[in-house]
Amino acid sequence: MRRCVVLSAFVFWGLTSALPAAEQEEFYYRLPDDGVWCRYFVNLNIAGVETASPWVISSVGRKDLGGEKCRWVELKQLSEDSKKTLRVFKALVPENAFGKGKDPTAEVRAAWGQEGDAAPRELSVDGELDTFNRFVMLVLRGPTKNIKTLDTTESIDWQKGKLKCGVITGESSFESDNGELQARLTHRLLIHDEIPFRLAGSRFHIDVQVLGQNVKAGAEFSLVETGTDAKSVLPNID
Repeated sequence: MRRCVVLSAFVFWGLTSALPAAEQEEFYYRLPDDGVWCRYFVNLNIAGVETASPWVISSVGRKDLGGEKCRWVELKQLSEDSKKTLRVFKALVPENAFGKGKDPTAEVRAAWGQEGDAAPRELSVDGELDTFNRFVMLVLRGPTKNIKTLDTTESIDWQKGKLKCGVITGESSFESDNGELQARLTHRLLIHDEIPFRLAGSRFHIDVQVLGQNVKAGAEFSLVETGTDAKSVLPNID
């Protein structure tokens, strides 16, 4: 059970997958206006167990950090009826870390996480991350090899009707420091300039070796709607 919980969180952070700085174009890392949010419906399949729930990514505030203009970006998982917040990840990132050829995940100044009704927990951003948080950062950075922009489009349905999106594919991998866990991922990303974070959807598959056991997982993120009235789930962390 614990393994499925960890993998569920791992899949969650894939919502914001992005290319590494060396090969990155200005895709999902375009910073929208503060207060903007995107809601996705997420289907997960982890070791044959399927779940579905909404997820939201939002810009929830500005902060001046010693003269450096920063933005709080928050991700949250909701219950299926959207009445309860199940998980939250909140990160403070310099505004100038967003854009073409840049990697905001390498510039995080502060980060917090919360599971259910537990108290918010400050996450280390100085390289002393535990395995779970290394997972988070890996998926945030997204594909690192065999990256392709396909000569095709894929349509999605959202609040304004149908939207034809560009398609990007790629692969990535991960191994924990102690070698007890290895993961291989394949990514398929849908991109459109009209979407605030440019991420219109995402599908990926994960093949994980945990203590010698193989676990397969997959996820599909579909954009539902966007808005401009985002409020932080963790308002006292600013």
